Amino acid sequence: MNPIIKAVQLANLAHVGQIRKYNGRPYITHPLRVMNRYMLLPDATMSGACAAVLHDTIEDTNLTKQSLEKTFSDAGTVAGIVVELTNPSKLYPELKRAERKAMDREHIHGASLTARQIKLIDRRDNLCEMDPAGDPSFAALYLNESDKLLDALRGTDAVLEDELHGAIERLSTMLP
Repeated sequence: MNPIIKAVQLANLAHVGQIRKYNGRPYITHPLRVMNRYMLLPDATMSGACAAVLHDTIEDTNLTKQSLEKTFSDAGTVAGIVVELTNPSKLYPELKRAERKAMDREHIHGASLTARQIKLIDRRDNLCEMDPAGDPSFAALYLNESDKLLDALRGTDAVLEDELHGAIERLSTMLP
């Protein structure tokens, strides 16, 4: 079976029953958009496309690095990228949010080019779905965190950085 089809099916199964916070759509719509945008990059790889659609599975589902390694022939690559995209702060819920986000930025800053590209796409997609009117204080906080994330990822991909910057700017004009 084609690895991308296998990854899409696995992500769909892993996220079954989950919905997106701001629009109530099935969660899988988000990883599919992230994968689709990643696949438009000139240096996109099969492993990267698989990791893009699976990017939230270790963090938000019952899938593990080991289960991903068993599923894909280039196991270390796909699973490794998904691990790079998994926020390590999830293991430290007792820390303040600012400390957790700083930990996550440091982690992704040292990640592979593919993981950093996917993270830029992921954050832009999250911002594009956000409705700042629903929770203006959280939207302002998330925009500030997105600015800091963008700074941590500078030098990754100018086009993706511009796309994220544009999403930040657009959403900031919508804040009350």
